[in-house]
Amino acid sequence: MKMKLGLNIVCATAVSLCALLGSVANADLYIGTFWGGGVYHLSDTGQKINSNGGIGTCSEIAFGPDGNLYVNDTNHNMITKLNPTTMEDMGDVYNAGSSAMGGVTFGSDGDIYVALAAVNGDWNTRRLVHIAGPTKSNAFTELAPAVDNVWPLWNPGTLAAAPNGDFYIYDYNDYNGSIQHWHGIEVLGYIYEKFNPVVGPDGNVYVGVNRYQGANGTSPDALIGQFLDLTGSGMGTPSILAFNPADGDVYANDGTRLCRFGGIGKANEGKYVSTIISDLGAAGIGGSRYMVFTPSVPEPGSIVALVFGLFGAGAIYRRKK
Repeated sequence: MKMKLGLNIVCATAVSLCALLGSVANADLYIGTFWGGGVYHLSDTGQKINSNGGIGTCSEIAFGPDGNLYVNDTNHNMITKLNPTTMEDMGDVYNAGSSAMGGVTFGSDGDIYVALAAVNGDWNTRRLVHIAGPTKSNAFTELAPAVDNVWPLWNPGTLAAAPNGDFYIYDYNDYNGSIQHWHGIEVLGYIYEKFNPVVGPDGNVYVGVNRYQGANGTSPDALIGQFLDLTGSGMGTPSILAFNPADGDVYANDGTRLCRFGGIGKANEGKYVSTIISDLGAAGIGGSRYMVFTPSVPEPGSIVALVFGLFGAGAIYRRKK
């Protein structure tokens, strides 16, 4: 009787959890433009929902743990917070002054990390800045120590955070093309590509069409192999990728076209699926280089299913007792 009771409870709970985990809200896509066009909010099918044109040169966008969108506005040397639904400007959270801003991202600790070149106008000094995240009691306070003169970083661009706290920094003034793998203030390795790095849901690093071992791999930064097959897509090598948490597929942007490819582990992994936007310039999203999807959020119905499942497990327990 006890074993049957336990199985009934486990089954009811498992059904509830599967309903919760298997049903994920549609994820919207946000694209930042480099040439002063602003930040665009799109559906995953490419339909424009709204935008914020007040942002100058966007050098990276990231979602914070508070659910808001943070934009690195290099025209005004500020990090600006946006409401992801209305795209309303919610204020600046960091001002770099006369320094030249590179990428911005959130670390695994929920804090903000931003790369600076020409600190206070001095092109011989670079800096990695650590800022308390929006959910912390000291939110948006610059934390010490900042890391200065981070040789051999020349002109830091996009930042990508690994789950273990490491960072990947694209140095866009290295004409050989390099993405540096940082652990604290130490450079652990390099990925020699001229495109923006993205850490995928599997922890590996995706750059252009290729996949590299992530920070927790047995051989970090080693080339695993080609991930994207561009056949049929009509696009060049993508400058940035974004993984859709709703369906697992990956969206690729080469600055002209936005295309969808099969996600990690799927039967069509890395294969061309469809073109979302054939001409970004004609769509008014020219110069787009940075993309991010809304983090996955359970559908309200799946939460209801979880509640009813757990309620059912409790009813079974009471009845059998």
